[in-house]
Amino acid sequence: MSSGKDLLIAGLARIPERETRFTWIYPIASMGRAFVTLDRSIESFARAAVELQHILVGLGTAEYEILRANGIADSQIRQVRFDAQEAGMMLAGRADGWFNTIPQAKWFIRTHPEAKNLVIGPPLAVTDQYMACSKLCSPELVAALAGALASMKADGTLDRISASYE
Repeated sequence: MSSGKDLLIAGLARIPERETRFTWIYPIASMGRAFVTLDRSIESFARAAVELQHILVGLGTAEYEILRANGIADSQIRQVRFDAQEAGMMLAGRADGWFNTIPQAKWFIRTHPEAKNLVIGPPLAVTDQYMACSKLCSPELVAALAGALASMKADGTLDRISASYE
């Protein structure tokens, strides 16, 4: 996506590893990330590094980079296709932790009765989620979208949309 022209993506985490690969248009939400486990709250990356053997993250998501930047070994991280199958794999005993956005974890628990006892730890990383465009992006498109999103922020629409995911 980043190598195309005028290609848009919404909800992309703005992390250092991606900084030069995209045209950043406008921040649309802040997103907390936490460890989800079967039986305990993981309250730090240091604790996760010691206690969790297999941590699931969505393939291509910011979670992998966040874990690596915070001392989690590659051997502990398992990247899987991003579609909430991570929690199902954990429930099946194929991993002992899932690092993900808090809204997605809450959604999974709310919509899957078998997941009602999963434990979501405190937010350990927060990133701004942006409307972004491929590196080659029309300045007019960027300006128009930034203006529209700024209006949506000013009138509360962006906050209402974000709150609907909680």
